[in-house]
Amino acid sequence: MVRICAALCWFEEPVEFLQRCVRSLAGVCDELVAVDGGWRHFPGAAPMSGPDQEEAVWAAARAVGLPVRVKVPDRVWGSQVEKRAAVMEMAGEFCDWVLVVDADEYVAHADGDVVHAALEVAAENVGIVTHRNLHRGWTADNPDPPRAGMNRRLYRAGTTVIVVHSGYIRHGEYLHVADPVDLREALTIEHDNWNRGDERNQRAKDYRRERERARVEVWQ
Repeated sequence: MVRICAALCWFEEPVEFLQRCVRSLAGVCDELVAVDGGWRHFPGAAPMSGPDQEEAVWAAARAVGLPVRVKVPDRVWGSQVEKRAAVMEMAGEFCDWVLVVDADEYVAHADGDVVHAALEVAAENVGIVTHRNLHRGWTADNPDPPRAGMNRRLYRAGTTVIVVHSGYIRHGEYLHVADPVDLREALTIEHDNWNRGDERNQRAKDYRRERERARVEVWQ
């Protein structure tokens, strides 16, 4: 049977968010690679978050029996995209498929047997899942809530180099995936938008503004 490893990036996240995310991976993922650290242009970026956050990852993984590898870099990442690409590559060393997840997300529904069975026979390099943005506590300046767009979350190990939101880029080439593995009935990820606190959300908005100004990333 194929092995699935979750690739989790985090930096300065609420402990309860990290715990919720990690616990939710049990039953669909066989292992977890979690990497701390901020990235350039993010306000207050540093190589690591508070120690309570790393401990939350370890504790949540132990609680659900999920093998975990936690890595703390010795530098600030060049960009958010660079970090995600590196974490996906790390995760790909230990599995057949990589599941991309952020700390403010969690698996809301999963039929692990169906997911594994489908990936076992898949010829494709990418799988799509149901992805929902939650708008509880919506307080952003923009009156329109964030859209649910990125549903490409499973990637065959060894083919994933750069993932930019809904984009799938391999070896620098943007790939349009016409027929991905459709796992929308078997796996749902929910994104808990805007509930990490006003201060953390403001830093995220400042980063997006600076990222666009500096053109350090292109988000498809």
